[in-house]
Amino acid sequence: MRAETPDRRARSGRRTDGPTAAALDPQASALAVARHDVAAVALVAPGAGPRRGGDGDEAPGAPADAHPADAKAPAPAPEKPKLTQSAVTIAVKQKAKALSQRGSAEYKVQWSVGGKKNGWVIQHLKFDPSVQDKDGKAVVARNTPTEYWEGWQVRDGKVYIGDSDQAHQSDTFRTISEAADTRGTILETGKVSFVEDYKLTKPPWGSTVPEAGSLPNMKAAPDGWSDGAAQDHTMTVTYDDVAKTPQDQVGNP
Repeated sequence: MRAETPDRRARSGRRTDGPTAAALDPQASALAVARHDVAAVALVAPGAGPRRGGDGDEAPGAPADAHPADAKAPAPAPEKPKLTQSAVTIAVKQKAKALSQRGSAEYKVQWSVGGKKNGWVIQHLKFDPSVQDKDGKAVVARNTPTEYWEGWQVRDGKVYIGDSDQAHQSDTFRTISEAADTRGTILETGKVSFVEDYKLTKPPWGSTVPEAGSLPNMKAAPDGWSDGAAQDHTMTVTYDDVAKTPQDQVGNP
């Protein structure tokens, strides 16, 4: 559980200056026309049609001086935005404490950024339970495995719950009790960063993850996000209701 609560090239016509042969000798003109028609027939091959071309796609028989290299290259794929992730101050508001002896615990911290910065605190969260029965056989955990991203807006250096006007008080990690006569470990892992001037838009952000409460959330990583550039924030709960040993829960930081 969680709480927080965009010439063809012009071909020149050939021109002759002065009187034409037809004007000087009509008989020579008629002979020239006949010869021209014969030449035209010889130049047109049977079955020849228009030549298809475009984007370098030339039909067989393209002239030797064709330039397929002049074809348009595919447009490059747009680059994904890169996020500038920076550190968040994490203050422990409540140390991890047991709420039962079967895996339920709670841990609270508070984010702060400082200065007059604007942007978003973003956390990548994973729930990883591993539960076995008294014979050591794996069973379905009540703490459901899940993964998502959530955000708190920062305005003039102050952190708010989502994009509301309510000031952020604490981010709470909380697990629920597992079945009796089981043992196991429940791990909540957070990767948190401040992203200055981040523009959170809906969609892809939304409110589809119940565990995120009123915080904007999404199931896929924001474009440009890197876990490697984020800070660790975890709670590990270990319990054994078979041996009835005391539960252990550790928050960091």
